[in-house]
Amino acid sequence: MRVVRAGTFLVLGALVACAGRQEASTGELSFEWSSTDTTVGVGSWSGRAEAAWCEAQHRLTVFAARGDTGAALLVLLPAALVPADSIPLVVAADSGPAPRAKIATRWSSARAVMALQSDSGSLTLTQTAPTLAGRFAGTLAVADAESAAPVVRGRLQDVVVVAGD
Repeated sequence: MRVVRAGTFLVLGALVACAGRQEASTGELSFEWSSTDTTVGVGSWSGRAEAAWCEAQHRLTVFAARGDTGAALLVLLPAALVPADSIPLVVAADSGPAPRAKIATRWSSARAVMALQSDSGSLTLTQTAPTLAGRFAGTLAVADAESAAPVVRGRLQDVVVVAGD
């Protein structure tokens, strides 16, 4: 679980590195998950989302939080922020030059505080201006090989993207 936590905090920490001043957002990041692991279980969540595009690093960050639960999406693109099909969801340690996206989630359940990150899957951006929209589907990384990887899918809707520094 330490590797997963470290990767998750790495992704969440990257969100602030190029963040600009955020305006109040009415956009939403929502996702649902399922796993045979009873600690993770089955559920859904949504929160108000904020997004920033960092032109210098070609990085889009989306962050949503509600209560003690949060989710972040980090998208690294080689060029401008434009609609795109099938951007791969990868683990936080992947630092290749190709377009890629990473998801990090943290939530509390009755049994544990969970921190998970993307392992595989894809992201589709269907709209980037004036607001961001898209969907993703994939699996989340687990701490050990004996646990079943949670399946996750979600969407972004009406998220305003501001320019980062």
